[in-house]
Amino acid sequence: MKGLFFGSFNPIHNGHIALIKFALEHVETLYIFFGYPPSEKVGGLLRGQWLREICREVGGDRVVVVETSENTLPYKKESDREVSKIWGDYAVQKCGRFDVVFGSEKYVEYVAEHLGCRAQLFDNQRVNVPVSSTLIRENPYKYWEHIPSVVRPFYVKKVCLFGSESTGKSTMAKILAKHYKTKWVPELARDIIGDRQCLLSDFPEIAYTQTSEVLRQTLTANKLLICDSDLIITEMYARIYFNECPQIVLDLQRVIHYDLYLFFEIDVPWVADGTRDLGDPSVRPRMRDLFKNALLERHIHFVTVQGNWREREAIAIGAIDKMFSA
Repeated sequence: MKGLFFGSFNPIHNGHIALIKFALEHVETLYIFFGYPPSEKVGGLLRGQWLREICREVGGDRVVVVETSENTLPYKKESDREVSKIWGDYAVQKCGRFDVVFGSEKYVEYVAEHLGCRAQLFDNQRVNVPVSSTLIRENPYKYWEHIPSVVRPFYVKKVCLFGSESTGKSTMAKILAKHYKTKWVPELARDIIGDRQCLLSDFPEIAYTQTSEVLRQTLTANKLLICDSDLIITEMYARIYFNECPQIVLDLQRVIHYDLYLFFEIDVPWVADGTRDLGDPSVRPRMRDLFKNALLERHIHFVTVQGNWREREAIAIGAIDKMFSA
């Protein structure tokens, strides 16, 4: 038996997966016609990648994904009888006759009636999996448990802790990660350089390593990823030490988007830990200005973190909570 399922999967969620598993209990092969408006082409390509990966895991070669767009077929958000007929005819033209049409919307009945096959609605009241793509788009963090692991990285918010040396960024990164039960990415330059003198040739490796670690941790972060440093800081130190910056550092800056910058003021005691690159607390005001201007010149909005340690923690948590509520 052959089954048919239409969807835009924007995004695919656990309700879709439950429906796919249900359909595979009743048919030998399930054909999923995945459509999206042309204006969403980039998003559509990503959604198609998610859909195909999940279908391989759930059904292997028993699930066939057929991708199309509004350039080929009309698209409406609500069920429409005439549009359903067009999609039904297109599916038959591509893959032959079907025995049953699956779904959770009214269009399922329209398509099945037109094709002369059986309609099988599944959890159309969303009792088993109380979520929809619309609800996830409106607030993915509220419905996080219903978002598949392959989709979650797309919605992970990234927070960059930005500032000069000895301002408490690493300590705060650990505190925030614990508070939000998520991951954090340390500044990895010191791990690469160790105790030796920094070289200009180190900066491409630093940039690659920092970027790779952010991407890796994003895969399993819980809604939020805390990042101690970014590649703007890497660029700044390259220019401070060597008066130039390798182009790859600038190119990799475009790979990671940070949703919030927290700028750390210097109103806390200097800690001489033996690894401070500049090593002189008297240069703190100049370095603070350099770092702040780096954000201002790029028109990057930031929240200033200052005061005692408890006040700094409250400011950081308040800013992150406000980001999520917005």
